[in-house]
Parts: sequence; structure tokens; C-alpha cells
Amino acid sequence: MPAWIPDGYVEADIRIFDTPKQRQFLGKYQREDQIIKIWIEHYLDSDPMQIEQDESVVEIYEVGNTTYYIISDVDSLQAAWIRDNYSCYISGPLSLEEIKCMIDSIEKG
Repeated sequence: MPAWIPDGYVEADIRIFDTPKQRQFLGKYQREDQIIKIWIEHYLDSDPMQIEQDESVVEIYEVGNTTYYIISDVDSLQAAWIRDNYSCYISGPLSLEEIKCMIDSIEKG
């Protein structure tokens, strides 16, 4: 989880879903009508699928031993990465600088 969230956002919803093959965590942070979503999927009996690169990749951002794929999606940016048996995503109306600050805060713990 990121330790840093852009100013003005507050926790709006936290949910955990369990299936026989994975546990999913969904966190939502909201500022007025803007929402940042954080998904974490823990695969219990397999490795996550790989992240495919296409023309929507804005930047490949490497921090520590993790490669983050920052992807453009209409009015928002999404960061996607895989670590061990987890696939993770951050999505929202974020600037490139904000999404990198969120990623950096994950790595700093």
C-alpha cells in the first residue's frame, strides 16, 4: 500500500474479497468526485499473469527490484506491477508526478 496519497483524498471504501484461488483487496480514496483505486490481488496457488506493454504505456518506472508500468487510460493514469504472488494496480486522475510519489511511498514502506 502507498503511504502517500495526494492532498485532499480521504479513505472512502476498503473491501477484501476471497476466492479459492486468490484474495483481492480494493481500496478507494475520494476527493469530491475524483476517485483513486488501489487493487492488490494475491494469487494463492499460481503466479500472477504478466503485464503486457502496448502503446498506452507512458513510462516504465523502476524502483528497487520492482518494475512499474505507468499506463495512460483516457482521463487517468494507472500504475501496474507484479511482485512475488501479487499483482497490483493504482488508478485515478493522477499526474505522472503524483503516481510516482505514490510508488515511491510503497518502496519506502
